Amino acid sequence: MRVSPLFLAGLVVACAGAPPPAPKPAAPKVAVAPPKAEPEPPAPPEPLSEESVDVAVKDGFLTLGLDNVRPKLLSEDELVQRLPYAAKREVDAIFRARKALRDAQRKYSKASGAYYRCDDCPQRAQLDRNRKAAMKVSSNARKAQYKAIAHAEKALDKMLAAPKAKPEVGIALARIRARRSDLNGNDVHWVRYGEPTMGSLGTSALKRAAELAGPDVEIGREVRHELLNGLWAKGQSQLARSVIAELEPVAPPEWRAELAFRSALLDALEGDHAKAADGFEKALAAHVPGSSVTRRMLAKAVLAARYRALDFERALPAAFQALDESARPEPAPPAPPPPPAPKKPAKPTKATVKAIAKTSALSQAAEFGMLGLLSTSGSADLDEDGIARLAADCVERLGKDPMKLSASAEARTRVLSVLATRALYRNDDKGARELAEAARALGTFAATRGAIDVLEALAIKSGDAALTNELQREKGGLPWGRSGTWTNSYSEPDARGLARVLRQSAASEQEPEEDREPLVARNVRSVVRACVEPVRTSLPRATGNGKDRKIATITLHAKVFDDAHVELSTSSDSDEGSVRQVLDCLNSMGPKVLAHAPSSVTARVTLDDAVRRPGGWGSGLGGLVGDQVGEAFGYGGLGLSGVGRGGGGTGTGTIGLGSVGVIGHGSGTGVGYGSGKGRLGGKKPTPKTTPAPKMTPAPQKAP
Repeated sequence: MRVSPLFLAGLVVACAGAPPPAPKPAAPKVAVAPPKAEPEPPAPPEPLSEESVDVAVKDGFLTLGLDNVRPKLLSEDELVQRLPYAAKREVDAIFRARKALRDAQRKYSKASGAYYRCDDCPQRAQLDRNRKAAMKVSSNARKAQYKAIAHAEKALDKMLAAPKAKPEVGIALARIRARRSDLNGNDVHWVRYGEPTMGSLGTSALKRAAELAGPDVEIGREVRHELLNGLWAKGQSQLARSVIAELEPVAPPEWRAELAFRSALLDALEGDHAKAADGFEKALAAHVPGSSVTRRMLAKAVLAARYRALDFERALPAAFQALDESARPEPAPPAPPPPPAPKKPAKPTKATVKAIAKTSALSQAAEFGMLGLLSTSGSADLDEDGIARLAADCVERLGKDPMKLSASAEARTRVLSVLATRALYRNDDKGARELAEAARALGTFAATRGAIDVLEALAIKSGDAALTNELQREKGGLPWGRSGTWTNSYSEPDARGLARVLRQSAASEQEPEEDREPLVARNVRSVVRACVEPVRTSLPRATGNGKDRKIATITLHAKVFDDAHVELSTSSDSDEGSVRQVLDCLNSMGPKVLAHAPSSVTARVTLDDAVRRPGGWGSGLGGLVGDQVGEAFGYGGLGLSGVGRGGGGTGTGTIGLGSVGVIGHGSGTGVGYGSGKGRLGGKKPTPKTTPAPKMTPAPQKAP
């Protein structure tokens, strides 16, 4: 489109007369911040250097020893009074033979002591003749006792087979065959949770006696109670169950807790731990003063069963209940009513006279009685430290905050002390300090020692001598509990590492660097022990021979990062169910336990054969080797005097007589009377000026 020149000229003239356009408003000034520097991304966590370790796990496990079962059986005196005249006459013959043997052995002991104390004295030849004569008398007395036993056994066996036999004869015959004794004439069995007891008893006579009287009469119940005890010792669980079933409806109140306990323990022996736990709780509810099992024993049994059943939710309160029961004294049984006074003074029988004469002796030492029974008292008991260890296991398996536990202050102190010790062993110094300080703040208990041990180890580790001395003074002012009832630095097997930390202050005792196990092995061993403990009795049996004998080998690979993150994998050469349970536990607990490890690790862990049944039977043999002359005066002695054990030693003489040419041992030092510490080869032990030691009775064990 073309524009005319005239139009353009007119447009110019019109615009020239118009006002100028308004100025544009100025834009507001805004401060402009300089661009921010981009934040550097956090450095990715770095894995720690890796160590390779071989760990053999074979010890450090708890022995779940519960306590003694003390059934209320007929005492020796009660039984003798119930026997018919003919049977009582046979028993009296055994008593006389027993007394004659004991007197002869004492004379031999005295003659031997005089002979060996006489070194080159003029009377040595005469003393030797006296010793040999006394030895002959002792040997003849022994033969006479064996003859009396054999005659009585044959006679009572014939009486029991008669149509109108008395059930009491069966009890006497069973005890004579057993030839065992304890302080009170009661059969005492020490038990471990889930493990059979030892011993045997002449149960055939008791079975015959049970046929003569039903459970609805007193003597029938007494016979069955004694039969149950014998079957228990022989491990005949099915027959024991049938006797329990007969007794439960008619048992007196003081038997009911014992019967329920035995039934539950049989469930535990068969591996049904959940059912066993319910049974132990039933026994605890049925407990009355005077029961054959204590509340403390039953509470520990509930804990052990819940723990073995992997029911950690209920095992934790059971552990606190067991600690509470252990802290309170067991109530005394009610005193029996006094016997009615006889109208006319009856002529005392020989058995009654004997019982009166030996009352004071029985309060001091165990007499060998043909009608007594064996005590299998043990010493490896599940004490408060062991209960606290199981409670700490439950806390860790459940992932609970240990600072928020609901229990008594003393119980929490024990558990926190165990956890503090574990944290220190697992290279977690910060966690160890927090747990130990929390335990220390709860009060001044014997269990506080464990917490102060941890703090002392940390002070030694940091070189703070002043704090170390202060903590030692504080620990010295704490109360002392019973032996083994405070959570000290050895209450947890992992505390072997703590002991090494405490010893690092002595340069002479430091281990050479090349001989020291890598610190990460502590974390590995600690988590493996915690995962194996609940299932160790159900692990498969070991295979292989010699050094190659093992239950299983577990391979654990953990990559530990510097931010406490852990990547873990496990495997095993065994596919057994209990081993898979261990692997599951390692996968869940391992990252937490290894979080503070000083390195990554590839570990080859061998479960040794000893894991399933660590240690021996403890002192389950009772006092087989006594420290008094006579028929094995040791507590629960088996009467193995003469050749072999008894009388304070083991040897080939007529009695183990300390240093009389045999290997003797007992309570104290010296020679003669069976209480000396024996020497090999019959060396002359003491000079002529040494006085003969006095005979001391064997100490009576606390119930």
